Order: sequence, then structure tokens, then C-alpha cells
Amino acid sequence: GQSSPLLLALHPASGPSSSSYAGIRAGTVVGTITDAGNGSPLSSVQVFIEGTSIGALTGLNGRFVLSNVPAGSHLVEAA
Repeated sequence: GQSSPLLLALHPASGPSSSSYAGIRAGTVVGTITDAGNGSPLSSVQVFIEGTSIGALTGLNGRFVLSNVPAGSHLVEAA
């Protein structure tokens, strides 16, 4: 299949200041994979963080959850 890279940067969603989150080591990436042509959700798509063993398959609604993602910028791929 065709791989589509996405670049994600993990940052705290909210809070008093970014320095409050200096101890964060891992987070969760949640998303939905859809067809670029018609916007319908795509099921059974493999989504993974390049260079790690972190990955998941999308559900019937195209949704995926990647847990224990190390803080920082990562290349997320879908195939």
C-alpha cells in the first residue's frame, strides 16, 4: 500500500505555562484517517510512529489511538 507521512509535534493542550509540563515523557495521539477524495473514514489502516514499535489499526470509523508516544516531534505514517 501507499504510505502517507504526517508530521506531528506533541504539546500540552492547555495549562498555565509550558514549563509546567517539562516532566512529561509520553502522551497519546488520537486521530481519524479519511479518504482524501470523499472524506469517508477508512478502516483497517495501519498507523504507526516511524522508528518505534508504536502502532494501531483504524477502526470502522477511521479512528486510531497511539499510546505512550514519547514527547517530541515524530513522523506518523499510515499504510
